[in-house]
Amino acid sequence: MSRTRPTPATAGGTLKGSLGDLRIADKVVEKVVSQVIREVPRAQGVARRVLGRPLGSVEPDESARVDADVDGGLVTLAASISVQYPQPIREVTAQVRRRVVDRVQEMLALEVVRFDIDVPHLYSPDQLGPVPGGVR
Repeated sequence: MSRTRPTPATAGGTLKGSLGDLRIADKVVEKVVSQVIREVPRAQGVARRVLGRPLGSVEPDESARVDADVDGGLVTLAASISVQYPQPIREVTAQVRRRVVDRVQEMLALEVVRFDIDVPHLYSPDQLGPVPGGVR
């Protein structure tokens, strides 16, 4: 006898399962996405801003700014990242988008329906100290 897993239905922002409901908070998705972005070579977080002005420079462990809106099994994302100069911005952001969409599906079982990426800053490798885990 083979067992099939029920497909979760969604209602009111909650994943429905046979054993109970699962609600993944927007903040949890934001933290996961921020970490996944750090896994992409030549993509980095952005310097903190106050009144639209950067506060200092990009640090090697700086996180990307991420906003997530979870609605059932769907999520809409927006992120601000820095890209290493002189890398092609479209190529790096395409890598970020692919990695995030795949990992959100794999880790959170959510479908990304929209992912806007803002690149307000470029950085050069000499602006950063040693990056944990390898080369950016």
